Amino acid sequence: MTAIYGVVACYRDISKAWGASLFKIERLVSTTMAQIFFSSNQLLGRMLLLVVGIFAPRVAAFGIIGLLAVEWSSGFFSGNEKLRRDGLFALNGIFLGFACSSFFPTNGIAFVAIVGLALVCGLFVVIFDRCLRVWNLPLMVMPYVSAMWCLQAISQLNPELSFAMDPFTPNGTEFFPMMNSVLGAIKGYGQIFFQDNLPLSFAILTVLSLFSSLSFGSLLSIPIGSAILSRLVVGPHWAVDSGLCSFAGILIWAAFKANTISPRLRQMLVLIAVSGPIELISIHVMKVFGLFSLSFGYVLVVWGGKLAEETQKISTTESKATMPW
Repeated sequence: MTAIYGVVACYRDISKAWGASLFKIERLVSTTMAQIFFSSNQLLGRMLLLVVGIFAPRVAAFGIIGLLAVEWSSGFFSGNEKLRRDGLFALNGIFLGFACSSFFPTNGIAFVAIVGLALVCGLFVVIFDRCLRVWNLPLMVMPYVSAMWCLQAISQLNPELSFAMDPFTPNGTEFFPMMNSVLGAIKGYGQIFFQDNLPLSFAILTVLSLFSSLSFGSLLSIPIGSAILSRLVVGPHWAVDSGLCSFAGILIWAAFKANTISPRLRQMLVLIAVSGPIELISIHVMKVFGLFSLSFGYVLVVWGGKLAEETQKISTTESKATMPW
């Protein structure tokens, strides 16, 4: 009987340990999903994970794998606990997982790519943080972008690792040109998760309107305005109709509402307006090097806005210092 009680106690302790670990993982994943839209609301994160899991289960699964892999890699970089607490390892990890699941059709290759890039992505988190701190620029998702560029550069040397999707080929057909751009604007929500998926995009829009401080009207008008402006500037383009020119505006609006970036409303609207054309420029520039643009255009817009904001602060401080009174 004593042995039986001992085995039962052992299994109970193991189940408690596993339960605690799974709870920590669930909380980390929920927090990171919410952080994509600059929120700390875990309920929002859980609902986002639910809709992505329903409409794109493979993307959700590999996003979690990427998050855990890069979070694990953070243990190799001592002295960077603040980055880990701020969720920057986890955020870049989940995007790494989203990207690998979308660009590699084979589960095995996608898994190997994530595991192989985990340390690289973690290293880039540390390097970019130290470099960008000099200009007071946010780290954002540049580490995962750089890690994916490294992998894509290697894949060009090895055909077996070639990416499944051609980022420079239109996906879809025209029916009503401007309506295509409007629907493409909504697809920007899915493109945040590397999915050209209209039902998923509507589901994400609905979740954000219900579980965040962002209103349904703004969530609808911001990407549509960005997409239409991009179409007026550059004309018909597959990137406009697939949502690639509107996702940056969505994220910039979310960051503004969360006070993560703090330009005035007029300046923020300018950032949203230029985000689409800059994304297009980024796509074409990276095409020259045979690389995906990923989130590079979005990062450039935010960095540009942040540098303009810092420059304005310095100018204001200097002008006050020179006033005789």
